[in-house]
Amino acid sequence: MKTLKKLLATVTVLGMLAPLFCLHTMEAAMAYPVWVGGVQVTGANMDDVLGDGTVSYRYGRLTLRDTAVTGWSPHTVGNTAQTAVCGIYTEQSLDVIVEGECTVDISGHGEAVERSYGIYASHHCNLTFAGTGTLSVVGGPARERSFGVRGYDPLRVRETVTLKATGGEAANSRAEGVSTSYGVYARSMVVEDHASVAAGHGPAVKGFGVYCETGELVVSGDAVLEAAGKTRAVTAAELVIDERNRLTAWVGHEPGPEGAVRGMTDDFDTYLYVRVGDGSNPFGDVSTAAYYHDAVLWAVEAGVT
Repeated sequence: MKTLKKLLATVTVLGMLAPLFCLHTMEAAMAYPVWVGGVQVTGANMDDVLGDGTVSYRYGRLTLRDTAVTGWSPHTVGNTAQTAVCGIYTEQSLDVIVEGECTVDISGHGEAVERSYGIYASHHCNLTFAGTGTLSVVGGPARERSFGVRGYDPLRVRETVTLKATGGEAANSRAEGVSTSYGVYARSMVVEDHASVAAGHGPAVKGFGVYCETGELVVSGDAVLEAAGKTRAVTAAELVIDERNRLTAWVGHEPGPEGAVRGMTDDFDTYLYVRVGDGSNPFGDVSTAAYYHDAVLWAVEAGVT
């Protein structure tokens, strides 16, 4: 009788554990529409995607810890089904949490593709960068367009993270084609809290630092945005920036020339040209990168000059 009770107890326990075992097996077999360095995120590798302890995934959060991504994955992107390679690719909304010094650099991919993206978020997918670290993203070579970061609506940079995005080299693939390189490209973009963004282009016929296709560019809180472009530093449908924030725009090697920043007024062909610089810096020829920048601002505040 005691043996029978023990057997029944064992069967009961096994019956209770069976659903948990099945759930764990199902979770391990799951595949997520997120690729990092050529590796798709799955239930089996989500705690250590690249196998080196630097990338993990959980519930829509991709955490990078002193990560160096140089691999890529091939994808078909856009309405015209163009071939592309991507360092990080997502078909779902994704929060990228940055810890330490992280890089995504696919400048050495060597594939013959129309487009190249350091980081790509598909249509209707929210892409957010947060955390306390620094993430440097470099796009790779492409026939037509190269992007450092390509978000959707909105692309959000928040907390104290620093995002540095640079487009790669783009060369004309057709006689009528025009090559373009973007640091950051999105429908709209928000830089908030104490975040910092630096965006620039790579070698191409046209080069943009930040390009907001149809939406607004918002810089709020104590955020800082610096953009450099060959064609234009910043393009947005509307600029929302208050006096506490700083937007520094460069075209070529000139800080804040006429047309470095433009915000759209009525439609895609009508632009309002504006010049926006360091709100505390009245000198257009004093770059934020200059070694004497802080000293000049001190002199202004102290009434010395």
